[in-house]
Amino acid sequence: FVLNAVIAYNMNDMILHSYHRRKVAPMKLSTSYKEVAVVYSFAILFTAWMIVDVPWSPFHFYETEGEKRGAFGSPDGGPFNTLGDMAVLLSLFVVPTTYVIFVRIRIWWRKLLPKSGRTRVLSLFFMRIIIIFLCFYLPKTALDAASSSLGESRSTKTFWLGQTAALLSALQAYATLYFISTKD
Repeated sequence: FVLNAVIAYNMNDMILHSYHRRKVAPMKLSTSYKEVAVVYSFAILFTAWMIVDVPWSPFHFYETEGEKRGAFGSPDGGPFNTLGDMAVLLSLFVVPTTYVIFVRIRIWWRKLLPKSGRTRVLSLFFMRIIIIFLCFYLPKTALDAASSSLGESRSTKTFWLGQTAALLSALQAYATLYFISTKD
């Protein structure tokens, strides 16, 4: 989600300069590396925060009937209850998602990126990102959250939510490859 927000930010900047007929030098490779490093560092820290078994973790693991399960909320004595944990995690997903959608609506509203002429390729590229984001990332995240919030690990609901989320992950890869392979 954060990577999509970074891409949206850079595209928004580039589109605004183009719309105002200002020439801008291409982004330096070192700047791209720094942005990628920040995004991956954020992802690593977030993942570690979720899986490290410490009292201040927003997710904890427990064993029932010989099966290891995970649940939202800190372990006993931790700072997060389930509701607080969901609020924190939701905000970590909602802020970048809202920004990406805001940028797309702003570009559409102000007609900054026409779908014809010299900006057609850029317009299609940005639209592909939005389609992948809205059709695959958001539903998969919602399904994963719904699946992990259910208490039963062997229920039919949990199974189908998990399988549908996995299917969306696989389809996202194919959709991305399809979009990359088409020039228009």
